[in-house]
Parts: sequence; C-alpha cells; structure tokens
Amino acid sequence: MVTSASTTANATASATKGPVRLGDIDRHATISARDFHHEYYKKKKPVILGGIQDSWKARDLWTFDYFRANYGATKVVCGRQFDKSVKTTVGEYLDWMDDHRAGRVQDAHRSPLYLEGWYFRRQHPELATHYSMPRMYADDLWERCLPRKWDPKGTALLLGPKGTFTKLHWDLMSTHSWNAQLVGVKRWVLISHDQTDDVYIETRQGPGYFPGTDILAPDLDKYPRLANLRYFVGDVHPGETIFFPQRWFHEVTALSDSISLTHNYVSANNFLPVMGSVLLNRLGKKNI
Repeated sequence: MVTSASTTANATASATKGPVRLGDIDRHATISARDFHHEYYKKKKPVILGGIQDSWKARDLWTFDYFRANYGATKVVCGRQFDKSVKTTVGEYLDWMDDHRAGRVQDAHRSPLYLEGWYFRRQHPELATHYSMPRMYADDLWERCLPRKWDPKGTALLLGPKGTFTKLHWDLMSTHSWNAQLVGVKRWVLISHDQTDDVYIETRQGPGYFPGTDILAPDLDKYPRLANLRYFVGDVHPGETIFFPQRWFHEVTALSDSISLTHNYVSANNFLPVMGSVLLNRLGKKNI
C-alpha cells in the first residue's frame, strides 16, 4: 500500500510564509519490479521502500558495538557539513559518541560531529558481502561496466548520534542514490532540482554551514527565496531504504543515534549526465 505525496497538504502558499510542505515521500512496504520501474525509476521520483534489507547480514550484525570490536582501529575522517575537520579512528569516534550521549561533550555547533563518509570498500571489502541490492532497484553500470580507477567512492557508512544534521545538497556527479537505514531513524526533506534558483546553491555544495538555510527553520529575512520552495518529507526507519534520483536536493536529520549505508550509482537514465560530470572533473573543471 502506498502513502501518496498529496499536493494539497499544506499547499496554501498564499496563506503560509515559508517553504511549503507538499506531502509525504511515497512509501511502500513492498513493491514489484514493474511498479518500481514505471512509477519511480522512469519518472525519477523518490520513494521509501521496506523489505529490501530483510536478507541482509548487515541488518542484524551492524551495530555500534560490532564496529567498535571489529573495526575500532580503522582510520576515518569525521566532520560537519562536509568540512572533514577531524581525523580519528572508528573506536575513538564511538567513544566520543558515548561522551556526547552522556553530556560530557560541550558542543555549540548546529550539528554534532558526524562520521558522514566512511568509504570502507577498498580497506574492508568483506563488509560489502553483508548486503546486496537487487538489480531491479539499482542496476549500477558503474559497478558492472566502468573502470575501477574512475570509482567515485560512492559507497559509504554513516554513523552519528541523535541530532546529526546534513544541510540541503544534491549528490555527486548527477548520480542516483539509495540510503539504507540500519539503526535509528532519520528525517529526510527532499526538494526537486527544478527549484535550484531558490535554494541558494552557493551555500549547498561546498563545505561549511550557513545559519538560516535550514529548510524546516529558515531565516527568510536573510534568505527570502527559501519561501518559494516546495518540499516532501519522510522519516526512514530501520529496515527501510530511501531511493532518490539525480539532483534531488536533500536535508537530513538523525532523530536518534543512527547507522546507515549509502550508495551512489549510474543507470541507463542518468548515464550521460554522469559521464559529462566525470569528464569535467577529469579535466579539472568545477562541477557540482
């Protein structure tokens, strides 16, 4: 059964000052390959799906204790809003999380320190055997066809405490993405790419946080065009996976301590834009 994204929910823009919530992100407990392909993949429309992780070893195995015991010495880079400010180890970061949870850390930042990109596949390829994405959901041409040296490092684990926040942005090089929630709950806000003129793109794709740009708590005096935005929202729970197409902006907040797995991929309907982005990057030209 699908929860439809109603365009009537909170859609009285003239009576509401601020970004307008159009409704909930579509959600299915199960879906056929045909329905997914026609309703979401072809239309480049986001959706939250259940059931995909049911057979994953990671679903039960990946916990904070598991990563501490088995990968505690692994070096990682943590940060806030893509600034990559802290080099540490998995174990040290999880110790910091314990201190943060217990109130022993004084932190005045908008978001707690976040392990927002542990790119594990080359150093710990065994972790990749703990999950498998059916091709019907993500037929990844990058994995199957393109040179390994062009790997954009699109697969990452994300670990963090309640309150970690990722500012609105879109993902690298026009890729599609799926994000599997394994522990905890995250709230996703999604905005379609045709609203780029109103998101203040200069605050979105680079490192650093710009106060007042949060979609759910905007400073409309400083960023008045944010009032023009229309968004969808959805909470993703353990066992659920969110799919969002290329260049959908997303803002994400952890409602509890969280472990999630994300993967960016290339398929037939975004192949050309991704290849254009790859060529620009290899030529040293800026591309977001």
